[in-house]
Amino acid sequence: MKIKYIILCEIQKSILSRKFVYTLMICTLLSISSAYLMLQDYKKRLSNAEKSEQVNIAYNSLLSKIVKRPEPLSVLIRGLDELNSSYVTVHGSALQLSIQEPPVTNILKYLFSQPDLTYLVKIVMSLLAIFFAFDIITAEKEGGTLKLMLANNIARSSILFGKILGTLIILVIIFTITLLILLISIAHQLFTFDIELITRILLIYVFSISYIYLFSSLAVFFSTVSYKSSTSLFTSLFVWVCLVFLIPTIMVKLGQRYKPIPSNEQHLVVKSIKIADLKEDLNKNIKKTSNIQESIRIFLGNLVESLERLDEAYLTALTDQIEFTLNILRLSPVASYVNGVTTLASTGISDYLTSRSTVLTHIYESAKNHSGYKPIRFSKARASESFKHALPDLLSLLMFSVLFTVLSIYCFNHYDVR
Repeated sequence: MKIKYIILCEIQKSILSRKFVYTLMICTLLSISSAYLMLQDYKKRLSNAEKSEQVNIAYNSLLSKIVKRPEPLSVLIRGLDELNSSYVTVHGSALQLSIQEPPVTNILKYLFSQPDLTYLVKIVMSLLAIFFAFDIITAEKEGGTLKLMLANNIARSSILFGKILGTLIILVIIFTITLLILLISIAHQLFTFDIELITRILLIYVFSISYIYLFSSLAVFFSTVSYKSSTSLFTSLFVWVCLVFLIPTIMVKLGQRYKPIPSNEQHLVVKSIKIADLKEDLNKNIKKTSNIQESIRIFLGNLVESLERLDEAYLTALTDQIEFTLNILRLSPVASYVNGVTTLASTGISDYLTSRSTVLTHIYESAKNHSGYKPIRFSKARASESFKHALPDLLSLLMFSVLFTVLSIYCFNHYDVR
């Protein structure tokens, strides 16, 4: 009963405060702005994809832009969805393939810089979690009420858990309202709700709440080791900056250093050199034989096989670098959250790499068979499969949350209230 009373008092105090009203107004404004921007972006990408498909069918050739239609949830969590396009050009007897493959630093930077739901949660909601929780103990100490509660035989665990749960409920209310505004703003124009879509949205909701609670527990921890609210706030903000900005940047640099790969421009140079070598061999063979058609046939076969091997090797190296970087990025909860929710929305790194592999296979099979344009069927994982891929990221978030909660309990049990 004491915990319930403390929870209700914490909720009442927060709801009646100006901080709650201003926070709700800011989140509402940001969610409406985000919905408008992301909706316009989605419609533009969908229109471009439809135009490219019409051009491909009209010309029925390999001279085409292969485009993967945007995922419905990319309007909420854009991730890398826009990067799923490539160009294939045929010039007489020389097939030249140029895939739009940004360097891994640009890919990860792109993943972290969209004004979508992910941005609202990883930046805005994490900051709000800190501002609502940084003084739940220090404010009581500074006001003298912490002594009174302990003098009335209220257990320290009841005080701490009551305040943590009360603060978390307020943050959940704010985030739920924000998410509902986003969904209402875009759902009537885009979504056809089915079990798969609802499941993905609910899983994204769970990920977001876990992430928000993590930063709330971080602020609570510093509140239990500080004796002034200002100290708790500045320390929490410093660690927030490190977790959200500094660690991801450093980890990406480490990934590049320990798993280096050529840039896309360098890769294209290597392919151009290979093409030049094969053309030189072709000219030599033509001079030695009278069967020119057979020499050209052999040349084309060697050309396709050589370029295919080079592209597959480059994609494998890129995959290794990204996977290595993502693994060390999990030292930051931001990376775990972003990777998890983009995986659930089918706009993440794994979906991007799968699409690249599908495009490569399609292109070279078409080149070998001398076939014209054929639509690509991109495979999409079911919600249950996406969740399995995202589970390590959820566990990482929960691990951080449990760690900060346990540390908070330990430190508050030894907290000097004098």
